[in-house]
Amino acid sequence: MENFSHASEILKMNIRELIDRAEHPEKMIRQILRDLEQELQHSMQELSKVNFISQNAEKELAEAKRKSAQCEETAKNALIQGNSDSARDAMMQKVSADEDISSCKEALESVSAQIPSLTAQVNALRSKIKEARACQATLTDAKVNSELEKLMQEINDKKGE
Repeated sequence: MENFSHASEILKMNIRELIDRAEHPEKMIRQILRDLEQELQHSMQELSKVNFISQNAEKELAEAKRKSAQCEETAKNALIQGNSDSARDAMMQKVSADEDISSCKEALESVSAQIPSLTAQVNALRSKIKEARACQATLTDAKVNSELEKLMQEINDKKGE
């Protein structure tokens, strides 16, 4: 699994604090949004990959269980028919299928353990993007209000002349 240190840094940052300290807050917020959206896209791709791998591992596990049960049934039928060699062969295949079950379970557990943290990361990034957009809207509103005040002052100054 890739290192998500950049995403972690982005999630830890206080967007409002960064904007307050920035020389060019509009540029800063646009860059933050680009970074967050890029990280969100990457995290969503990783989550999709992990979900896909998990689904495949579940299918492989189900197939290994089916094969194990089938081998056991074949061994029972062979014993009923008095064919101990066939029963032995079927049981050897069952042992192999049972080993596959074990490895599939391990793989499934390993990949499934990643899903909650990736999901939390995606949700946290979405939250940060929402926060950054709110900051951007506030900056835009403040800038528009400031420009309106300047225009009003210019109009008032011209009236006074």
